[in-house]
Parts: sequence; C-alpha cells; structure tokens
Amino acid sequence: ITIALSVKIIGALMVTSLIVLPVATALIVAKSYKQTFFITTILGVIYMMVGIIVSYNFDIKPGGAIVVNALIGMAVFAIYKKIVKK
Repeated sequence: ITIALSVKIIGALMVTSLIVLPVATALIVAKSYKQTFFITTILGVIYMMVGIIVSYNFDIKPGGAIVVNALIGMAVFAIYKKIVKK
C-alpha cells in the first residue's frame, strides 16, 4: 500500500530508485543482513538530503538529483570496495 501510494505522489522513478539503489549500495559493503538493513536506512536518508540540497542550490528537479546522487554513491562504494580488496 505504501509503495502504491508513493508512486502516485512522488513518481515511479523516485520510488524505484529509493528502494533499489540504497540496498544495492549496502550489499556492496555489508557483511550481514543486519548491517545491510542499517546501512540501507542511513544511505537512503543521506541520498535524499544531499539530493534535495543539490537540487536547491543548482535549481534542478529533486527527483533527478537524488537518483544521480545515489548512482554516484553506489559507484564510489564499488570503487572503494575494489581498492580495499587489493
């Protein structure tokens, strides 16, 4: 019910990206389900806040700013994981 109502209010792209991208990023670094849960929650909030701040400062749409921010965050975590793995 929450997802269906959210899609109508803020759009499908935002809901999908906020469900998928923080979890995918957390799965890169987490070692357990509990860590994945907490990291996902923290990353979701961080992505939202930074995206809203960026959209306000650069006068762009917040949905796109949040999605791009989440993609950049995911790329940074993936690069970090590869560097640490070596």
